[in-house]
Amino acid sequence: MSFDDQSQGYLENGYALGRGYVSSLRLNQQNRLLRDLVGYSIHPEILLKGRLPSNPRVADVGTGTGQWLIDTTDQIRSSQLDGFDISTDQFPNKAWLPANVSLHQLDITKPIPASLEGLYDLVHVQFFLCVVQRDGPAAILKELYKMLSTSSRKYRFSRKIHHFYDFSRSLEKLVQ
Repeated sequence: MSFDDQSQGYLENGYALGRGYVSSLRLNQQNRLLRDLVGYSIHPEILLKGRLPSNPRVADVGTGTGQWLIDTTDQIRSSQLDGFDISTDQFPNKAWLPANVSLHQLDITKPIPASLEGLYDLVHVQFFLCVVQRDGPAAILKELYKMLSTSSRKYRFSRKIHHFYDFSRSLEKLVQ
């Protein structure tokens, strides 16, 4: 595929990295590399300090191949783990997924269905920079925030700094 073919695909679907076999391998390797560098998929403080209920519902938005969810089953085995992506092109066969992992199509740049509002104790997003369009991240953050259960809306975790922050007041202003 030439550069022109790739750039035309970007213009048509707004995603520059592709969704083919090689792109899926790249995404899986990025997930593994990040997990191996930091030593976990979910920061241990989130699990140890009781920030999540005993059987949390977890969403991975922009899941791609679902690799982060698959890796996460090692840390929280008894939970329901749902992956969401605008495209199903990189989803593995359902038979290859752990029983508690399911993948769904969802465009997070549009309003989420009411059935997803307040459903999740943890909403995970990574490698999402190329999804943020000219309008900026506010609309996406608003939809992600709506997915969180009311008890989980108080905390956010930053891998960059490795600390929890109570950001409920600032985010409340953004999502209103």
